[in-house]
Amino acid sequence: MRRNILITGANRGFGYALVKEFIKCDDRVIAVVRKEEYVADLVKEFGDSIIPIVADIADDKAIQTINSILDKRVDCIDMIINNAGVTGKCHVINDLSTKEMEDVINVHCLAVIRTYQACKGHLKRSQKPMIINISSRLGSLSRMATGEFKNRKFSYSYRVAKAAQNMLSICMDQELKEMNIRVIAVHPGRLLTRSGAADADTTPTVGAQRFINWVNHYEEDNQTTYIEPGIETIPW
Repeated sequence: MRRNILITGANRGFGYALVKEFIKCDDRVIAVVRKEEYVADLVKEFGDSIIPIVADIADDKAIQTINSILDKRVDCIDMIINNAGVTGKCHVINDLSTKEMEDVINVHCLAVIRTYQACKGHLKRSQKPMIINISSRLGSLSRMATGEFKNRKFSYSYRVAKAAQNMLSICMDQELKEMNIRVIAVHPGRLLTRSGAADADTTPTVGAQRFINWVNHYEEDNQTTYIEPGIETIPW
């Protein structure tokens, strides 16, 4: 059965790779992008298999924008993939601005809330609805506390935002699974994107293929999942 998959940050990097791979599976993708200029290329490449939505998920106005288009175009949403993200610049506390922290947390946490609120009615109409938050290994408090990433100059705000997003995933999953909606945190791998880490070793295409293979074989259980598909379950 053809699924309706909503992906944020769908115009480049991992988001774009997910769009391509889901469409290969004959799914329909609702591609949420920030700028109108991204729409023409997506429609030219994917045609009727894609429904573009221009919305800034860092702003509450996105809730109504997304919801109104979904009401006109689809009956249900089977999966939300909160992929859009930004990285911070500062890796030492003395240089860190509260504005940077605020902006990064907005995109990685508050935007997740906005997409859910925009789609909640459509999710309830799906037989097996899922929300997948694209997390990071850097959001693992356990791994961070061991010193695994010490002196790697990773962004303060990004690490904090991903840890907060992981907590949000746990809270949402515990609440929403009573409505048959599962929420999962996924680290897609060390991806070779423009914001990738120095030890990146996986192309977005390979990461997307692993992701979709995992999604297609997902077996539900009672635990909230934090995983790198095809590799490991990550400790919170």
